Amino acid sequence: VPTAPRWFLAVGGQQQGPYDESALAGQVAAGNLNRTTLVWRNGQAAWQPADQIPELAPLLADVPPPLPPQG
Repeated sequence: VPTAPRWFLAVGGQQQGPYDESALAGQVAAGNLNRTTLVWRNGQAAWQPADQIPELAPLLADVPPPLPPQG
């Protein structure tokens, strides 16, 4: 029986996790996981922004994109 993916987040320069996908929804609600949050799970070569992970797209559907730079 394969185990559920265990996700790690980079929040404020600190590694957090592991989280399963249901716990990630709580991290979205808490503001710790957004489109630009770096995430990693076993099997990935490197940390990637959450919006580049297809499995996380449903979690991020209601998260607005980052604001444009002010200038």
